[in-house]
Amino acid sequence: ARNLKQKEAYKNLVKEVRGFSTAGKIAEAEKLLPALYKALDKAAKTNVIKKNKASRLKSRLYHLIAKSTKTSS
Repeated sequence: ARNLKQKEAYKNLVKEVRGFSTAGKIAEAEKLLPALYKALDKAAKTNVIKKNKASRLKSRLYHLIAKSTKTSS
């Protein structure tokens, strides 16, 4: 049950960040990044996901936000 909660927590944050970045709401997406990083790190620490998956998701989402920042300005 705990693993499921952690998995849902990081997945919901990933969806929110992706939604904000595609909608052009960069500031909201950037505000969610620390919470997302915390959720991913915690999930990796407790073996809900692997460490590399957490790193990969963090990197991809950061680059998605950076790319949408570049195109919007």
